[in-house]
Amino acid sequence: MLNNRAAVAALRSYGEAIQAVRACGNATEHSYRLPLQHLLEHLGGRNVSVLNEPKQVACGAPDLAVERSGVTVGYVECKDVGIPLDQVEATEQLERYRHGLANLILTNHLEFRWYLDGQQREKVCLGHLDKRHDIRLNPDAFSGIHALFQNFFSAAPMVIGRSEELAQRMAAKARLLRDAMGHVLEQENGMGPLHDLWQVYRQVLITDLSEADFADLQAQTATYGLFAARCGHLTGAPFTRQSAVFTKTTPFL
Repeated sequence: MLNNRAAVAALRSYGEAIQAVRACGNATEHSYRLPLQHLLEHLGGRNVSVLNEPKQVACGAPDLAVERSGVTVGYVECKDVGIPLDQVEATEQLERYRHGLANLILTNHLEFRWYLDGQQREKVCLGHLDKRHDIRLNPDAFSGIHALFQNFFSAAPMVIGRSEELAQRMAAKARLLRDAMGHVLEQENGMGPLHDLWQVYRQVLITDLSEADFADLQAQTATYGLFAARCGHLTGAPFTRQSAVFTKTTPFL
């Protein structure tokens, strides 16, 4: 990561870039993402890359994925300049993201809020909109923004030390997967691979199984099945869905 002087220069360049975008008069929320992407890559260092609109994850589709050497270290959700983040924070979308993404930044490109394991840890304002709705930067906030991003890049996965913590974390993952499956079932509108699997469940296991109960059952099957597979993954190779080993007694995985 950059030293403080280089970070201040990167932040100043970012501020000037978003001011220029704002001055065009026809900017949208997406117009500010490229300057933010460049800022993240500058502050993160040469091994950090930022992907705009990555593939959807279980809790939704955050705007930016931040990777270090090909491994995702966190996500950024972007809103348009001037959007009050207090309102965004209260939405169902942000609740999903906070519980589904361990390392998350929410920003309207001027204010930055960092969440770790669902809890807000820091927030810093780089500037504000004046009466003419032009961007006014606050250079005194540069060091605070730099520190926030340092913490974001340095965040390590939470170490689980008690069985109660493990149960709570896994239950939260299962709920996210259940909700995601519910959305997919709605989108399939009666025809699709998930509906096909639901019909198999009805034919083989539970004849009166509802869609909602199926989503819950399959989410728990996948969550705890993957956990069992990870416990049995004793090789030195990375653990992926492709390398996961499932017992023959759990064909639905």
